[in-house]
Amino acid sequence: MMYTKPYSQVIDGIDYHALGYVLPLKKSGLGVGCIYLGVGGMEKYDKDGKYLGVFKNTEWATFLSYGHSITNNLSVGASLKGLFQEIDVYSGSGF
Repeated sequence: MMYTKPYSQVIDGIDYHALGYVLPLKKSGLGVGCIYLGVGGMEKYDKDGKYLGVFKNTEWATFLSYGHSITNNLSVGASLKGLFQEIDVYSGSGF
């Protein structure tokens, strides 16, 4: 688990959070987690320099991972990650 406000002395409004958990199994492991990055209070201007207000950027990533030990020196694994991003009035997501 982690929470930080990077560059808080220089830029206000950045939040970064991460949460993860791994369940150890006999010869394998299952992991889940979530990561969040948000930046708020960014000023928006049009091409002529007219102030249009403030907007934010929000990014989420969630993941599910599995790993399995085949031998003492070889392991294999796979991850599935879902992503979501929203900036101002635009948004998108994917896997």
